[in-house]
Amino acid sequence: KNKVNSVRPLIKDLDELPLADRDLLISNSFLKDAAKKTFYVTRGCPFKCAYCCNSYYRKLYSGKGPPVRRFSVERIIREIEDVGGKYRMDFVKFGDDCFTLKADDWLEEFAEKYPKRIGVPFNCYLRIDTIDDAVLKLLRKAGCFSVHLSVDSTSRDVRENVLKREMRSEDIVERLRKVGQHGINTWVNYMLAAPDSTLQDDLDTIRFSRESKITYASYSTTVPMEKTELYDYCVQKGL
Repeated sequence: KNKVNSVRPLIKDLDELPLADRDLLISNSFLKDAAKKTFYVTRGCPFKCAYCCNSYYRKLYSGKGPPVRRFSVERIIREIEDVGGKYRMDFVKFGDDCFTLKADDWLEEFAEKYPKRIGVPFNCYLRIDTIDDAVLKLLRKAGCFSVHLSVDSTSRDVRENVLKREMRSEDIVERLRKVGQHGINTWVNYMLAAPDSTLQDDLDTIRFSRESKITYASYSTTVPMEKTELYDYCVQKGL
């Protein structure tokens, strides 16, 4: 009847949630034999990139509780053990928008428990301007094989003013090299054809990737999603 239900309050303590019924899907599909299994340790993202759905979610759930929440280490370890004890699991992917922001108590506990109780190489998403030796050292200790990172545009103007991906780091190349120095592989995302970017900006990504000595460069064409700030910007610009 064209009525829109209001959103519910966000669950503050994620540990209150029961383990997901993965058997419902995995046991009845090819996924049971897939080498990789995916898990999420967080809900929400602290950043407000113009192209991302998270910026819309923050507005949608404004006043409904903390937008960023995280499972305890023990809870996520039990969940991984549950899946690994039933199905093939040669590799773990953490699909969180940002696995960790700093070398805090949570990451230290994770680095102690994960290799002892899981011991499977994993991949996770990080934010470039939060990378430092302390974080990388703990991730390596835990068994991190690779990290997913986003540069998006090599044009600082496009990256900061259009995509609103404001990053503290002035030397992204050095940050990316630092990951490799810790023995961790890098998968880096770039968004081509972003509004206000030039062909030269996109060609520069090739040079940038070579200088950064990343493991794998991933290129995609920018697609503005409705209800995001980037979508509105494109409408205003007649794009």
